[in-house]
Amino acid sequence: MGTEYLDIIRVLFRSEGYPMRRSALHDLLLQVERHGNLFGLEPVIPFFGPTSGNTFVEGIGMLARHLLATYDVPFLMDAACFHHNATQARQQQGWFRHIGDGQNIRTADTPVRLTKMMAHCFSHAPDGLPIERALRWGQVVGQGGSESLARAVMSSRLGATFEHEDFWETVITFSVNNPMIDPSLVDPIIDFIHNTKYIPREIVLPGGQTRRVGPRQPNFSVKGRSVEKLLEQMEEWHDDVGLEIAAEEDLGQGRKDPVVWDRSWIRPLRIQEEVPQTGEVLTWNVQELTSSRELITEGRQMKHCAAPYAKNCRSGKASIWSLNVIDENKERHSVMTVAVDVKGKAVTQVRGRFNIAPVGKARSAKQQTLNAAYLRLLKRSKRILKRWMTQEGLKLRC
Repeated sequence: MGTEYLDIIRVLFRSEGYPMRRSALHDLLLQVERHGNLFGLEPVIPFFGPTSGNTFVEGIGMLARHLLATYDVPFLMDAACFHHNATQARQQQGWFRHIGDGQNIRTADTPVRLTKMMAHCFSHAPDGLPIERALRWGQVVGQGGSESLARAVMSSRLGATFEHEDFWETVITFSVNNPMIDPSLVDPIIDFIHNTKYIPREIVLPGGQTRRVGPRQPNFSVKGRSVEKLLEQMEEWHDDVGLEIAAEEDLGQGRKDPVVWDRSWIRPLRIQEEVPQTGEVLTWNVQELTSSRELITEGRQMKHCAAPYAKNCRSGKASIWSLNVIDENKERHSVMTVAVDVKGKAVTQVRGRFNIAPVGKARSAKQQTLNAAYLRLLKRSKRILKRWMTQEGLKLRC
């Protein structure tokens, strides 16, 4: 580690313009000096990964600003000191001071409207959650939703954004009021709704040109919908996306090259195993997808939609991997699609065909059509996924 932490401490003192805060920081450092491991540069909040601000020594400077808090603050609020996003860090530190001054989180400028029960559940959220995910936890559990539903919502795109919150609040309430929704379907449902309501489309015209048009249903609402109808519409959307992609490929041959991006730092995996019961030798592969065409192909083979990940893959924020197997007849079978948060070193989505989760039962009508041979491969693939994650130092965040 050397003396890198001393450089950080020097910057902390230079940034403090108030003598009282410098004094508080000085006193805190003298106490921390007795426990040298707190000067480490390892990530404090595993969810954020090795990013700027997520170390004890950097957090010490921020904690010094809160030493004069008059009232107890829930432990989960300490995550405000380690957030990698400066804007969100300042906002959440404001919530910290708000609570430390004796006020309720309900009256802070949080993006979520919290009832008394939601605020209570927020303050008792599981350890290690970022504050934004703890807000979702309180929002779901505080309405009577299950912990598994709360984790599913947190693992979806809603765990990282509060855009269009008035609308998404109705979706979360709908999910709580329909407890028979399998949590494994929550993320695909949210993806479907997000794309249907907010994402513009490109229509391929005769001759190969494209025209950008608005979202499919900008007025989409869950009010008055049954769960069965919603799942049916979600599956129809996946089918429609596949047909649109096929039309683009047919009409646009030679129109433009597929978008490609660089490989991430994560390495692939290729191993062989012998099935004990049959003696069959299987060759497992975990391969990164590095073009829009590969994402489209993966989505068509797996009967789900991987194409929306292209933007984050191009920017380096995410990477998509195909976990597949080659049998003794040299036939390749796509088994699972895996999404990775590259900077956070975490697996964020794991989906089989028709968005089936690797654990649990088939819930939707199309999932129930999956044959026993595929389900056996899906079950075996969990060990391959775990081995690959261990090899690359990836944690599970879904």
